[in-house]
Amino acid sequence: MIEPLVEQSIRKFKTPHGVVTRIALVRLRAGDKIAPHVDGHFMATKSHRIHVPLSPSQNIEYKIDGRKCEMQLGHAYDFNNRTRHSVRNNGKRPRINLFIDYYPNPGLVISNPLSVAAPIHAPKTPLLQRQPA
Repeated sequence: MIEPLVEQSIRKFKTPHGVVTRIALVRLRAGDKIAPHVDGHFMATKSHRIHVPLSPSQNIEYKIDGRKCEMQLGHAYDFNNRTRHSVRNNGKRPRINLFIDYYPNPGLVISNPLSVAAPIHAPKTPLLQRQPA
């Protein structure tokens, strides 16, 4: 159910070897807030953090780099999460967002040899023949 939403959300950034590194449903209860902060984990320097509001955004106050930002239901928003940002739910219902972390350039990609989703075909190895002495 979530895959089409993820695909549509990453379409702008999608690369041949890019990977979705995290998908999370995040709930912020009515009256709660997330204080201003900067995401400091390693992947924050490499990936896009895409927010997709899944609940009506009435009385939700987002601030990015000190500026108010309105996120509308069902739209995808990518912002630099290494800038100071915060959110406050002034509403009476929880706010639910889908977070998608997309890493467009992971570098070396090693296939999982146990994956059966994309079988790997290897040609038959020729037999070595002994050379006559």
